[in-house]
Amino acid sequence: MYRHLFVPIDDSDLSVEVIGNAVALARPLGARITFFHAVADAAGSLRGDAELCALDARVRPATEADWSTEYLDAILACRVVSDIDAAIAHITHYGSGHTESIIASDVKAAEQFLHDLDSAILPTRGASLALQTAAGHATQAGGPNGPFARLYGRLTGYLPLWDRWYGTARVELGHIAHGSGVQVPDALGFRAGGDDSVRGYAYRALAPTDAGGGTVSGQRLLTASLEVARPIVPSIPSVWGALFIDAGRAVTEWNDYTPAWGYGAGIRWRSPIGPLRVDLAWADELKKLRLHFSVGIAF
Repeated sequence: MYRHLFVPIDDSDLSVEVIGNAVALARPLGARITFFHAVADAAGSLRGDAELCALDARVRPATEADWSTEYLDAILACRVVSDIDAAIAHITHYGSGHTESIIASDVKAAEQFLHDLDSAILPTRGASLALQTAAGHATQAGGPNGPFARLYGRLTGYLPLWDRWYGTARVELGHIAHGSGVQVPDALGFRAGGDDSVRGYAYRALAPTDAGGGTVSGQRLLTASLEVARPIVPSIPSVWGALFIDAGRAVTEWNDYTPAWGYGAGIRWRSPIGPLRVDLAWADELKKLRLHFSVGIAF
């Protein structure tokens, strides 16, 4: 169920089947009345502003708390706003930052809604930071034992750009500190490569190798990514095209570090459950193309 739903009414034949917790209705008056009566027929209980209370006796006056309450029931709070800017302001103030939606035949209104309204599921503005720390004591037969510390951070930023373009940047850093000769378990080390790391390379393939040529985890990690995306066609604002460049790897020591580069293009579908991504990436180090599929946002 949608947390907030904005409906700019321009079609008096619009029917109501799915409703959310809070609806902002825009003018004109005649179409709004038609739509609102359909909402009243579909909802179990309605709360509204003074203008909507005057339209239908079934509407109870809404309180300030109603605009931000998630009822988890067949209850709907409705407010009339003058335009999409007022609707975005209402949702920004009272919303929870997820599952806000728009029903509109006006493509420009839908694009503005997607551009100006941020969401945790479909982020377009802001940043997320993930930090991890761990400490332990490593022991090994015939070798030195000792403590170690594992540090990891991932910062992702989102920013609306020009003319329906959106930018995403990410940096990922990891470091394991330990005494000389202390062997930290491989499962606690770092590896890079894959859908949410350096595209163009296999999952966790960018890491040191042992004497036999097998991949082992590194003690240091640094990756970065830049991506720009925009809707492919105005009539389908939820389907985007993207261009990206990634770089990085995991290594044993920082003086061994030389980033592996991957770059390419992809398609994004901003679905109700989060973005679905399909990317075709060129691995500069391998001189090969690789196809990647992923769902959701990595935090």
